Amino acid sequence: MSSEIRPDDLLIERLAGSLRPVRRRRPWLEMAVLGALFGVELALLLGAGHMRIDMPHAMGMPSFWWKLAGLTAIIAISSTTALLSLDPTRSPRLGLRVIVLTVLAVLVAGWGVDAAQTAWLTGGETLWRRLAPQSGLRCTRTIVDLAVPV
Repeated sequence: MSSEIRPDDLLIERLAGSLRPVRRRRPWLEMAVLGALFGVELALLLGAGHMRIDMPHAMGMPSFWWKLAGLTAIIAISSTTALLSLDPTRSPRLGLRVIVLTVLAVLVAGWGVDAAQTAWLTGGETLWRRLAPQSGLRCTRTIVDLAVPV
Protein backbone atom coordinates (compact mmCIF):
# COMPACT_ATOMS: atom_id res chain seq x y z
CA MET A 1 0.00 0.00 0.00
CA SER A 2 1.19 3.43 -0.74
CA SER A 3 1.10 6.25 1.75
CA GLU A 4 0.14 8.91 -0.72
CA ILE A 5 -2.75 11.22 0.14
CA ARG A 6 -5.71 11.00 -2.17
CA PRO A 7 -8.01 14.00 -2.85
CA ASP A 8 -10.98 12.39 -1.11
CA ASP A 9 -8.88 11.84 2.03
CA LEU A 10 -8.36 15.59 2.24
CA LEU A 11 -12.08 16.18 1.84
CA ILE A 12 -12.91 13.65 4.56
CA GLU A 13 -10.34 15.16 6.89
CA ARG A 14 -11.69 18.66 6.27
CA LEU A 15 -15.29 17.59 6.87
CA ALA A 16 -14.43 15.57 9.98
CA GLY A 17 -12.39 18.45 11.37
CA SER A 18 -15.46 20.68 11.61
CA LEU A 19 -17.55 18.16 13.59
CA ARG A 20 -18.63 19.15 17.09
CA PRO A 21 -20.21 17.06 19.86
CA VAL A 22 -23.98 16.84 19.74
CA ARG A 23 -26.23 17.15 22.78
CA ARG A 24 -28.14 14.03 23.72
CA ARG A 25 -31.82 13.99 22.87
CA ARG A 26 -34.21 14.37 25.77
CA PRO A 27 -37.63 13.00 24.79
CA TRP A 28 -39.28 14.33 27.96
CA LEU A 29 -38.13 17.84 27.13
CA GLU A 30 -39.44 17.47 23.58
CA MET A 31 -42.77 16.24 24.94
CA ALA A 32 -42.90 19.17 27.35
CA VAL A 33 -42.30 21.60 24.49
CA LEU A 34 -45.04 19.91 22.48
CA GLY A 35 -47.38 20.11 25.48
CA ALA A 36 -46.56 23.79 25.94
CA LEU A 37 -47.36 24.45 22.28
CA PHE A 38 -50.66 22.65 22.77
CA GLY A 39 -51.39 24.83 25.79
CA VAL A 40 -50.60 28.01 23.86
CA GLU A 41 -52.80 26.91 20.98
CA LEU A 42 -55.66 26.07 23.34
CA ALA A 43 -55.29 29.42 25.11
CA LEU A 44 -55.38 31.25 21.78
CA LEU A 45 -58.46 29.28 20.73
CA LEU A 46 -60.28 30.06 23.96
CA GLY A 47 -59.07 33.67 23.99
CA ALA A 48 -60.28 34.26 20.44
CA GLY A 49 -63.74 32.97 21.35
CA HIS A 50 -63.86 30.24 18.71
CA MET A 51 -65.69 27.76 20.89
CA ARG A 52 -69.05 26.24 20.24
CA ILE A 53 -71.95 28.46 21.18
CA ASP A 54 -73.72 25.55 22.86
CA MET A 55 -70.66 24.43 24.85
CA PRO A 56 -72.49 24.01 28.19
CA HIS A 57 -75.02 21.73 26.49
CA ALA A 58 -72.32 19.84 24.55
CA MET A 59 -70.30 19.17 27.70
CA GLY A 60 -73.27 17.28 29.09
CA MET A 61 -73.31 14.87 26.16
CA PRO A 62 -71.35 11.59 26.42
CA SER A 63 -70.37 11.89 22.75
CA PHE A 64 -68.49 15.13 23.50
CA TRP A 65 -66.35 13.44 26.14
CA TRP A 66 -65.82 10.39 23.92
CA LYS A 67 -64.59 12.62 21.12
CA LEU A 68 -62.37 14.67 23.42
CA ALA A 69 -60.83 11.63 25.14
CA GLY A 70 -60.42 9.68 21.91
CA LEU A 71 -58.76 12.50 20.00
CA THR A 72 -56.52 13.29 22.97
CA ALA A 73 -55.37 9.66 23.13
CA ILE A 74 -54.74 9.54 19.38
CA ILE A 75 -52.83 12.84 19.48
CA ALA A 76 -50.70 11.74 22.44
CA ILE A 77 -49.80 8.39 20.89
CA SER A 78 -49.17 9.92 17.45
CA SER A 79 -46.98 12.68 18.87
CA THR A 80 -44.98 10.20 20.92
CA THR A 81 -44.53 7.95 17.88
CA ALA A 82 -43.44 10.91 15.75
CA LEU A 83 -40.91 12.08 18.34
CA LEU A 84 -39.51 8.59 18.86
CA SER A 85 -39.26 7.99 15.11
CA LEU A 86 -36.75 10.83 14.84
CA ASP A 87 -34.24 8.55 16.55
CA PRO A 88 -32.53 6.64 13.72
CA THR A 89 -32.08 3.54 15.90
CA ARG A 90 -35.80 3.12 16.60
CA SER A 91 -38.48 1.83 14.31
CA PRO A 92 -41.90 3.52 14.38
CA ARG A 93 -43.72 0.28 13.49
CA LEU A 94 -44.89 -0.50 17.01
CA GLY A 95 -46.17 3.04 17.48
CA LEU A 96 -48.03 2.91 14.17
CA ARG A 97 -49.67 -0.36 15.19
CA VAL A 98 -50.68 1.16 18.51
CA ILE A 99 -52.18 4.15 16.67
CA VAL A 100 -54.27 1.87 14.45
CA LEU A 101 -55.46 -0.16 17.45
CA THR A 102 -56.28 3.04 19.34
CA VAL A 103 -58.30 4.40 16.42
CA LEU A 104 -60.23 1.12 16.21
CA ALA A 105 -60.83 1.12 19.98
CA VAL A 106 -62.04 4.73 19.87
CA LEU A 107 -64.41 3.91 17.01
CA VAL A 108 -65.82 0.91 18.87
CA ALA A 109 -66.18 3.00 22.02
CA GLY A 110 -67.93 5.70 19.97
CA TRP A 111 -70.31 3.13 18.59
CA GLY A 112 -71.07 2.06 22.15
CA VAL A 113 -71.56 5.65 23.32
CA ASP A 114 -73.82 6.35 20.35
CA ALA A 115 -75.75 3.13 20.89
CA ALA A 116 -76.29 3.92 24.55
CA GLN A 117 -77.28 7.52 23.84
CA THR A 118 -79.52 6.56 20.91
CA ALA A 119 -81.15 3.69 22.78
CA TRP A 120 -81.80 5.96 25.71
CA LEU A 121 -83.33 8.69 23.55
CA THR A 122 -85.18 6.81 20.79
CA GLY A 123 -84.78 3.08 21.19
CA GLY A 124 -82.14 0.86 19.58
CA GLU A 125 -83.51 0.93 16.03
CA THR A 126 -81.98 4.29 15.13
CA LEU A 127 -78.43 3.00 15.55
CA TRP A 128 -79.04 0.15 13.12
CA ARG A 129 -80.51 2.59 10.56
CA ARG A 130 -77.39 4.76 10.84
CA LEU A 131 -75.26 1.77 9.86
CA ALA A 132 -77.23 1.12 6.66
CA PRO A 133 -74.80 0.56 3.75
CA GLN A 134 -76.88 2.63 1.32
CA SER A 135 -76.58 5.71 3.48
CA GLY A 136 -72.86 5.13 3.98
CA LEU A 137 -72.24 4.78 0.24
CA ARG A 138 -74.30 7.89 -0.47
CA CYS A 139 -72.33 9.80 2.16
CA THR A 140 -69.02 8.55 0.74
CA ARG A 141 -70.05 9.60 -2.76
CA THR A 142 -70.99 13.07 -1.49
CA ILE A 143 -67.63 13.43 0.28
CA VAL A 144 -65.76 12.40 -2.88
CA ASP A 145 -67.85 14.74 -5.03
CA LEU A 146 -67.13 17.65 -2.72
CA ALA A 147 -63.41 16.83 -2.55
CA VAL A 148 -62.87 16.75 -6.32
CA PRO A 149 -61.99 20.18 -7.70
CA VAL A 150 -64.38 21.46 -10.35
